[in-house]
Order: sequence, then structure tokens, then C-alpha cells
Amino acid sequence: MALNHKIIKARAREWGLTEKEVREVGKRMANYIKKEAKKSGGITDILVLKSFFILNEVKKQKNDSMAKNLALISNKNIIINRYANEIIDKHMLHGWGSRKIVKWLKEAHRADISHSTIYKFLKEYKEHLGDI
Repeated sequence: MALNHKIIKARAREWGLTEKEVREVGKRMANYIKKEAKKSGGITDILVLKSFFILNEVKKQKNDSMAKNLALISNKNIIINRYANEIIDKHMLHGWGSRKIVKWLKEAHRADISHSTIYKFLKEYKEHLGDI
């Protein structure tokens, strides 16, 4: 695995984004820094730090799209409704399966739910992602 790919994977885990989104952030930040450096005469540490607003924009876009997707899924299970965002984060960002999510719900929130219910919810969520 190339060093660049390792860096992208690490940033994706740290920032809670996909590798594609991390690449987008990198390209947008580079373009912003180049453009602003031409105006101000050079790259400074402040300019680099200013460019991180792009990361926040991408994260906000991702959260907004996840919220829209969640709104499409109405579930009668109270536990799933309460912890839907966290369940999806654990699955999509960390790669957790339904059994590990059930364990986590029991330990972190004292919530008792079957792994098959979590599995069905995640399956339904992924189907809605495909429709959009």
C-alpha cells in the first residue's frame, strides 16, 4: 500500500469521512491555498489553518445528507429511533456489524435490542442510500 493511500485512510478514520471525501477535501484545500497564496504573496501557517474551513464544510454536507436519509427511514423501534445516528456511524465509519453494535448499545446505553433488528435497519438504510 502506498504511503499516500495510508495517509488518506488514516485521515478518513480520524475525520469520519470516506476516502473519496478526504481526497475532495485535499484538492479543495490545495486549490484554496494556491489561490490565496497568489493574492498574499506566499503560503503562511495562518493561510493553511484558514483552509480547514473546507473540512468543516464537507463534514456539514455529509451530516446534512445523513440527516435527510434518516428522515426517510421511519422506524417504530424506539431504541433505533433514539440511537439511529450512532448506529449508522458505527457501521459506516467504523465497519461494525450488527452484533458488535448490539454489544455497544448494551454497554454504553443499557439498551437491549436484537442483532437482527439492527441488521434489518442497516439494510433498509443502505437501500435508501441507493435510491438517492
